[in-house]
Amino acid sequence: IVSVHFVGTAYAQGDTLQVAVNYNEEVDVTGNPTLAIASTGGTNPVTAAYASGTGTGRLVFEVTMPSETADISLAAQTISLAGGTIKDKGTTTDADLAFATGDIVGPGGTGSAAAISVA
Repeated sequence: IVSVHFVGTAYAQGDTLQVAVNYNEEVDVTGNPTLAIASTGGTNPVTAAYASGTGTGRLVFEVTMPSETADISLAAQTISLAGGTIKDKGTTTDADLAFATGDIVGPGGTGSAAAISVA
């Protein structure tokens, strides 16, 4: 995993937050992996479901924003395979599932967390 990108910073209650996990190579996904996202100031933790990206280097996970109004800080924590797989494309080699400090980049923030506003 080379980066994580929270798409946007301001959401309405019930909006869908997209989180892109970027790899340095293409990966194949089977099943329905999930992405655990720690949050402060809102529901903790948030779980994003795999939405798209198999065969590419960018996997998209989605979660519906909580119904409460809050300014929350999100940090991607871990990918759970939930019975599925994420492998280097065309191989049987498992792809990286862990995040390192500094993996989160983009409009939502840099470093280890992203600031998101839910109104």
